[in-house]
Amino acid sequence: MRSNTLFISIITLFCFYNCATKRYKKSKFHDGKCEYLYVDDFSGTSISTSDFIVQKDTISVSALKFECTYSAFYTSWVMYNNYGEWNDGVQPENSYNTYLIWKDIDLFSNGGKYTVVTYGAEKPSDIYSSLMVFDDKGRDMLFENSGVKTKLIDLFSTEIRKKKKKKLKSIFHQKYIKQFRPEFWETYKTYPNVKIYIE
Repeated sequence: MRSNTLFISIITLFCFYNCATKRYKKSKFHDGKCEYLYVDDFSGTSISTSDFIVQKDTISVSALKFECTYSAFYTSWVMYNNYGEWNDGVQPENSYNTYLIWKDIDLFSNGGKYTVVTYGAEKPSDIYSSLMVFDDKGRDMLFENSGVKTKLIDLFSTEIRKKKKKKLKSIFHQKYIKQFRPEFWETYKTYPNVKIYIE
């Protein structure tokens, strides 16, 4: 009886420890913002505002950042995992960023349709995964009084923390490279131990 109790206590402590600690790896950027990069997690969130010029008009858009993610693609993986391939992608001039766009997505399974734009950055000063969200009228849903900002943060926080299948991530990357970095596609296919899922 005592051995069963001891065994259950050890298992409980083991599970609690594993669930309570974040998996992380030491950052490769020694002088950057992130001391650690979090695997299937992030160090925190922030919302910033960026200005975009659309037909000579300047518009301000809110973006949700998940800081210190192990990959800049975490928000893109969430969308690809749940909703399939993006509808469109935009590469601004003089920028390495690619904005992946999913349209008419029922994020909360309540009939409301949203456009989700994902992107991220991996640079010495910072690494993050980010997104912007608009309703069917083009209104910024991460604006302070949007009504769904907290739900969006909670939704993507939960989804980022779910372990993604290696095959799914590989297919995503291969489709991404072939569409937006075609100059690297032939080189990518020669990497050792890389299984090619698309042609």
